Amino acid sequence: MENIDLNKTRRFALAIGLVLFVYSIAGLSLDLDKTLTILGIPLMINNPKLIGIGLIICSIYATLRYLYYGIITGITPKKARDNLLNNRFPDGSRVSTEKSVSSSYLDHNTCKDRVQDYVSKYFPSFSASSKTSSEVFEEGQFYRFEIKTKPFLRVFGFIHGLDHWLPFWINIIAILAFLFYTLF
Repeated sequence: MENIDLNKTRRFALAIGLVLFVYSIAGLSLDLDKTLTILGIPLMINNPKLIGIGLIICSIYATLRYLYYGIITGITPKKARDNLLNNRFPDGSRVSTEKSVSSSYLDHNTCKDRVQDYVSKYFPSFSASSKTSSEVFEEGQFYRFEIKTKPFLRVFGFIHGLDHWLPFWINIIAILAFLFYTLF
């Protein structure tokens, strides 16, 4: 599997979705009597309707790429929070308290530090008084996490999850807007 920078994929999907949306809604068109100069080279655009088709193709590509790498195979914020609340790391793995049980052994302090890092990444907080806290306990051969969060912070967690899906929905809306404005 190739190494994917999800932030670049996300930015590309957002950018192409916004460009397609503005192109569709604004009804942009090119004046065929003029030439376009790029790096001093005069270009004549003979079929400007293909620009919209090119944007649609880029939008579909960006949407599918982000959907696959960011949503399907990646760790969404909601999936990470659910895994942490179910005594698993964000990737779904359980952490052993014993070296002989599995290769996912961590000592108590390392596990506690990792859980705290994950909690600060996936559970939003605004001040020390509204911060989500976590405790790590050894129970048998696996660690148990106890995560305490305030109910209003779960709303911001939901918004964080929506933000993760934003490139997908922006492109879907842009594609529908393009189809609506070109067909009607």
